[in-house]
Amino acid sequence: MSSPSQNTTPLGEWVDHILHLAFFQPDDELSEQTIETSFSRDLKVRINGTALAYEDYKNAIARNRAQYELSLESNRELLATREASEAVNSGGSVAHISTFILKDKQNGLEKRESTVTLATVAIVDGKKLLMELTEVFRSA
Repeated sequence: MSSPSQNTTPLGEWVDHILHLAFFQPDDELSEQTIETSFSRDLKVRINGTALAYEDYKNAIARNRAQYELSLESNRELLATREASEAVNSGGSVAHISTFILKDKQNGLEKRESTVTLATVAIVDGKKLLMELTEVFRSA
């Protein structure tokens, strides 16, 4: 993966990968496909305390991708419930701190953002899915 990432666990790497595909790579179709295959339809999201359902979050991602070019500056795993030596195909929770740039597609203005995420992943019918995502973000 080309994202500037510092992950220490397979769980953290998996979450980083799906969020990179959903937000930071340029292909809108790949973003939507990643959301549909890797995010639970029962996904629970909280952004700065505001709850969003799966469809609302999916639409918010699409709106952000339409308005901005997003580029990841840094991403560091803070803590995960699974050790790096444990099975790759397991669930759990992982926290990241990230910094990224939002470049407005209309006027070219850039905003630097920072976010802390706490992701919970589960194995459902043999498939790894993002079940919960809590995000605290602000302009850096």
